[in-house]
Amino acid sequence: MNKKNHTEVIAQYLAGDLSPQEEKELMTWVEADANNQTMFDEMVKLWSFTGEHSPEIKVDTAEAWSKLALKLEGKQANRSKSEEFDTSVTKTKIVGKSVEKPNVKVVSINKWTPLLRIAAIALLVFGAAFWYMNKGGSEVTSQILLAQTMNDERKEVILPDGSTVWLNQNSSLTYDKGFEPRTVALKGEGFFDVKKMDGKLFEIISGDAKTTVLGTSFNVRAYPNEGTVEVTVETGKVALEYKSKAYDRVLLVAGESGSFDKPKQVVAKVDTKISNANAWRTRELAFSEDIPLSEILNDMERYFGITIKAKPEIQRCTFTSGTTKNPVAKDILDAMVYGLNLKLEKTSTGYQLSGEGCR
Repeated sequence: MNKKNHTEVIAQYLAGDLSPQEEKELMTWVEADANNQTMFDEMVKLWSFTGEHSPEIKVDTAEAWSKLALKLEGKQANRSKSEEFDTSVTKTKIVGKSVEKPNVKVVSINKWTPLLRIAAIALLVFGAAFWYMNKGGSEVTSQILLAQTMNDERKEVILPDGSTVWLNQNSSLTYDKGFEPRTVALKGEGFFDVKKMDGKLFEIISGDAKTTVLGTSFNVRAYPNEGTVEVTVETGKVALEYKSKAYDRVLLVAGESGSFDKPKQVVAKVDTKISNANAWRTRELAFSEDIPLSEILNDMERYFGITIKAKPEIQRCTFTSGTTKNPVAKDILDAMVYGLNLKLEKTSTGYQLSGEGCR
C-alpha cells in the first residue's frame, strides 16, 4: 500500500468492500509500522461512533478526499490533549484533534444512521489528513510555509530567525513555521543574508545540493531547468555539498563561487567568481576593464533571460562598460556594435551579433 491510497482502503475495509486478498494486504501494512497501527485503530474508533447496524451505502471516497484536501490546504487544527465538555460548546475529538461545534438538539441516532455512516467516511478522510500533518509528518505537513515569485516579480522575505532572503523571479522558498532547525528549500534564485544564532547552522536545500552557513551573505541560483546549482559568496563562509555525500563538499569564502553539476553529481569550486551573480537584486551590471565579450554576453543572458549569439571570433573581443544601473539589453549591445564595429540583428529569442571579430 502506498500513502496515497491507504485512507480509501481503510474506509472500504470498514464498509466491508474489500476482498480477502485486499484485507490481507491491509493488515500487513497495519502490522508493519506502529504509526500505521495507531492510525488504523483511531479510524476504527471513529467509525464505531456511528453505530454497528446500518444499511450498506456506497461512497466515492476518492472524491471525498479530493474535495476535503482543497479545504484543508494551508490550514491546521490545534491539537487537543483531552476531550472537553461544557454547557455551551461540545468538543469532538477526531484522530487526536479537537474540533469545536455548537450544541445541537439531541435526536434518535437510528433516524440518522445512514447519514452518519456517510459522514464517517468523510471524517475518516478528514482525520487521516490531520494524522499525516501531525503524526506521519515526513511527507505532508501544514506547518510548511511558502514564499513564491512569478515572472518579472521579485520579493523580500524575512525568515523567523531574522534572516532575509530576496527571491528572484520564478522562484520559491519553503520552510517550517517553527524554523527549527534553520532549513529552507529553494527552487530558483535567491540572495541570502543570514543572521548568526549561537552557532546554529542555516541550510539551503536545492534539489541534491545543500548549502550550509552560520551567518553570511551569498547568492544561490538553482533553477530546476538548469544543469547546475551555483553559489556565490559576498561575505563570510559557505559550504556547498552534494546532499547524499557529505564528504563531497567545497568551502567558499567571500569573493568565491562554487557549483554543483546535477547530471554528474559533482561539487566544485569555480576558478573565477561568477560575475554579476547578484545583479538581478541590485539592478546593476558591472563589467571590469577589458573583459572578454563571452563573459559579458553570458551575464547579459542570465540577467535579461535572452539568447545572444556570436561566433567565437567576436566572443574573444574585450569590452569595457563600467557599471550600468537599470540596464537595457539593446543599449549595451548598441555600445558593443559601435565600439567593435559589429552588426546587430534581432531574433525570435534575443539577438545575433556578427562581424569580423578579434584574433
